Amino acid sequence: MRQYSNPRDPEQFQFTHIFTQQPKIARDDCFYRNKALTVFPTTMIIIVFHLDRMNSLVAEQLKENIALLQAIHEANHKIVELEFQHDRAQRVRWTAQEDALLRYSAGAFGSDLAKIQAVMVSKTKKQIYFRILYQNRQQAKAE
Repeated sequence: MRQYSNPRDPEQFQFTHIFTQQPKIARDDCFYRNKALTVFPTTMIIIVFHLDRMNSLVAEQLKENIALLQAIHEANHKIVELEFQHDRAQRVRWTAQEDALLRYSAGAFGSDLAKIQAVMVSKTKKQIYFRILYQNRQQAKAE
């Protein structure tokens, strides 16, 4: 996957690829700094957000990507994996490292991940369950 060196370039928050019912293999022009989208012909989509540092800008960056996720959902594509990768190349996966994801998102991401979770429902009813897990953890702390 192509890597870029300038995380402050405004281009990193723009994405112009148009989704169709039969997506093509993503080309180089579908990759932007700190954000890459790979589209496979089997309607499997993997989205990777490269976040260089955790700060107040992260929540705003995620808000700009909610529309992209909604477009994928409306096109009936199946999202099978969503992962976050920061500057140390440590990956936090929804499937295997939920605790790490919660710690990673507790500060800067806020409720934006819950909003993203709402559009991550595939045709197989397999959901990204961050919001439920997050609420359960908060209830456990309150008790």
